[in-house]
Amino acid sequence: MSAANRDMHESLHEEVMNVSYVHHLHPEDVVGAFSYVTNVNDNLPGDLESVTVRTIGVKNMDVMNDLQDVLIPMELLLTDKTYTKSVDSICKSLCPKLCNRIVAIVDRKIMRQSNKREVFLL
Repeated sequence: MSAANRDMHESLHEEVMNVSYVHHLHPEDVVGAFSYVTNVNDNLPGDLESVTVRTIGVKNMDVMNDLQDVLIPMELLLTDKTYTKSVDSICKSLCPKLCNRIVAIVDRKIMRQSNKREVFLL
C-alpha cells in the first residue's frame, strides 16, 4: 500500500475495509502495486473528501513498464469476489499477464483535504 499511497496527497485518516491475500509471497519476490479510485465523496463538511481506493499488489513485475499498454479489466477492479479462484479466472480470460502474480487486493477509504476551491463573493 505504501507504493501506491504516494499519489494520495494530504491523507488525514485511512481505514482498511477489506484485504484479500490472493497468492503466496516469498522473501525473494519483488512487489509493485497499482490503484483504482472506485468512489469519491466530496459532500463532506469543510474542505474534506472521502476517497475509496482499490490497490492491487503484483509480484515480480515492473508495474510501470510491464503493464503500460495492458488494459486492466474492470471486473478485476470492481468485483466483490476477491478469492483466489475468481481472481484467477478473471486474469486467465481477460488479462493473462497478471496470472498468478496478484498477491493482495486491498480496499480502503481515505479521508483527505480536497482540491476544490470555492469562490467567495461579497
